[in-house]
Amino acid sequence: SFHGEMAVYAFLEHRHIAREIIKQCTNEQIAAAPPYLLELFASPRDADYRMLSMLVEKGISGGDSAVRTLHMLTYEGRNSWIAEELLKKRLWVDPNNYGALHACVENGAVNVAKLLLDGGMDFDQYRQRYPESGSPDTVQALEEHWQTSQGQAQELEQEQADAPEMGGGMTLG
Repeated sequence: SFHGEMAVYAFLEHRHIAREIIKQCTNEQIAAAPPYLLELFASPRDADYRMLSMLVEKGISGGDSAVRTLHMLTYEGRNSWIAEELLKKRLWVDPNNYGALHACVENGAVNVAKLLLDGGMDFDQYRQRYPESGSPDTVQALEEHWQTSQGQAQELEQEQADAPEMGGGMTLG
């Protein structure tokens, strides 16, 4: 994690040096970097899509910083598109980190929240934890998305259960 920590310290005084450190890091070094590095480049004033994208492509985990990073990117809809792109690139967010989903719901970032649901979060569990969250329009859109995805999952399970088992049969020698 040394190189990631070095980039964090460099960012505070010399942002361009932090960028260069990250560019030179291997995927393993970035994967070990502190997730806080994401927050630094997600600043609401000047979110840096290129660096955030590079960090995600090199394997940084959202970890404990996923909530704050997604909140900063989706606040007032400023950079929701960046949050969407990072999740599509597979920014790892723990499926049990309902705070990350909550940040998106509270900020009305429906498309970002849908990606979190598609990534394994359970909307029913979320609603139990945060029953009064989000605007009615946001909650309705996410409930519809959740119901649709659950219906598709059940259809797939049924198709797999109905499919004839491969294997067995005759062996020609």
